Amino acid sequence: MPIPVTCRACRHKFSVPDSRAGKTVACAACDDIVLVPPVQKAVRFPVRLAAVLLSGLVAVGWCAIFVAVRPRDEVRIATPTSRAEPSVPRAMPDGPTLDRIVRATVFIELEGGGTGTGWFGLEPNVIVTNAHVVGMKKPGSPEPRKLRVYLDPGEAGRQRKFEGPKVRILAVDHDMDLALLEIIREPNLPPPLKIRPTEELRRLDPLLVVGFPGGRRIAEKNRSDDPPAATVAETKVQALRKDSRGQLYAVQIQGGLVHGNSGGPICDRDGTVVAVASRVDLDEQGRMTGIAFGIPTEAVRGLIDGRIGHAEYGPAFYKDGKVHIPVAVACVDPRRQLRDIGVACWVGNADDLLVERPGDTTIREVKLLYDPANRVATGELIFPAPEAGKAYFGQPYFSNVATVKRRLAAIPIPLAGPPYERLGTDLTFRVKLGSRRSVALTCTADLRQFDDSAAEPDRSVYLEQTLKMTENLAKPSDPADAARVEFRFDSLATAHKRGTKDNPTPRDVTEFLKPGFESITATGIHSMTGVLRQLSLRAEGDTDPQLKRLALHRGRDLLETLEAVSLALPNKEMLSGETWAASRTLRFAFDAPDAAQTKEFACREDLRYTYLGLRERGGRREAVVRVEGTIAPPVGASTGAVGTVRGLVYLESETGVIVESEIRRQFEIDSSEKGPRKQLTGSVEVKIVRGINVN
Repeated sequence: MPIPVTCRACRHKFSVPDSRAGKTVACAACDDIVLVPPVQKAVRFPVRLAAVLLSGLVAVGWCAIFVAVRPRDEVRIATPTSRAEPSVPRAMPDGPTLDRIVRATVFIELEGGGTGTGWFGLEPNVIVTNAHVVGMKKPGSPEPRKLRVYLDPGEAGRQRKFEGPKVRILAVDHDMDLALLEIIREPNLPPPLKIRPTEELRRLDPLLVVGFPGGRRIAEKNRSDDPPAATVAETKVQALRKDSRGQLYAVQIQGGLVHGNSGGPICDRDGTVVAVASRVDLDEQGRMTGIAFGIPTEAVRGLIDGRIGHAEYGPAFYKDGKVHIPVAVACVDPRRQLRDIGVACWVGNADDLLVERPGDTTIREVKLLYDPANRVATGELIFPAPEAGKAYFGQPYFSNVATVKRRLAAIPIPLAGPPYERLGTDLTFRVKLGSRRSVALTCTADLRQFDDSAAEPDRSVYLEQTLKMTENLAKPSDPADAARVEFRFDSLATAHKRGTKDNPTPRDVTEFLKPGFESITATGIHSMTGVLRQLSLRAEGDTDPQLKRLALHRGRDLLETLEAVSLALPNKEMLSGETWAASRTLRFAFDAPDAAQTKEFACREDLRYTYLGLRERGGRREAVVRVEGTIAPPVGASTGAVGTVRGLVYLESETGVIVESEIRRQFEIDSSEKGPRKQLTGSVEVKIVRGINVN
């Protein structure tokens, strides 16, 4: 009969065969030595006494094997009439434990002044930190040009510095903001700190935060040219936060973190790491609120053993009477220890609020093809034809050298409309002159600026704008063009957020701005391939001049966005899976979080379009096109935006007009001007919905 065992070091729970009773085993999670309790025999030995002795053995480890136990008549057993005084647990680590944590905590510095914290963990010579500490938070980020790691910083005679070939980026998890560094061939490094699952924490548990808040600024203010010595702060658990998929995403703590602590260890009273310091909460003015967050150690453990991120599902298509849904799962696997990656899938009720895994007879597990070089697993899920009131569900899973099978949260698979059929079509722009359509353009910008020196707080801005217009197509003045296009503005709705506070536009402000936007018209040209260009705006009527200027400024930015997501059709017959390419120079223009005026950054987009097939929706046929691409500085420029472009475009098959599209750009910009390095990261998502032709 299996014996349940709990590792005292990391609290991992597992079972072992009863043949190991009274012997030792290695913990599957942390490799610590665990003593398996002996099989208890009734009558011959009091159960209470067995528990007391066993707890003593586990507490003192191997040495307990050689300690003689007092004779039975000398052992005091607690009874209802004889109670031992309860021991008061210490709130913080003792002196030696605290020294061990501090010595394992390192100061990290980038070229240009960016600083942060890391700690030795998981394996000898391996340092855990945040991805943003090493400037690699966003996918596609290059490795830092110069990276320095200080051991025992600020300690005269003990401080050591590692840089250049001595420091290697081992793994990066962009989604969870984690990174692993490796110190190459250096002796006498601190032993790695042990970790335990974050999910075992409870509200108000006392914790300890170690790091380097303020970076070199703190050392300079204390007349030192060396990096600062480690800072220690107390905090408490406030809550465990889960994401929309039900996965533990963060531990919320009661302060203790400021800028510069990022990447540092958050420890319990035994000196075991229970989370990684990651971010602080900001109010609408960008000030710290006293709330901070740590990354769960469950994500840290997977960085070295190998784990998967969330699944991304592509547009569904029909094949042989079934619905096929492509799936891609990003993987973190620096040691190439992932063994089995797949998705369990089933059909369930669409209105289920709580996703529960059904009986195994209704589940189909699909193993994905893993590409270790690119660290992505791909495949296709197959379902029956859609039924009313039903939805498709998916639950990713994986195994590695330490985990037999771990399942992520199950979620309904999002479908962007009905499945398409992989049929060929003529992708030619055939605009109908005189047509009139409604157009809704939604642009969402989610930006965050990191000040790596910690001289200023990180700042975040979220802005969503929806511009509604009426589009008219007329005969062009130049026969080389397909049509002249005119937009008349109908309304503009905005919502923005600074820090964590939503700031919807007040109704009176909306009413005040309304005449300004309704006075705006724009004209432009549709090329023979469907590209929108040469848009210009003008204001009509007797509206207030200042209001006109405001409306023109905002409208111009939005229409430039509309130009940027138009695409040039190949104007020929296309088969499913065929591609074509395009390149263009664009600019990112927005009110940056730290600027009083608009900032602009040039970039080049290299795009690839893939025609997928045709689908029927709302009584019309639509061609489905996938968009992929990269963002880079313009040719010859050394700085600018870098990032990725992804999305889907749906074209009216009869005309080639975009009836719906959703394009997302993720980017990273070095926004430094003078002084410490600053990074502006974020995403801009553009959605277009065109109505049917009403003429």
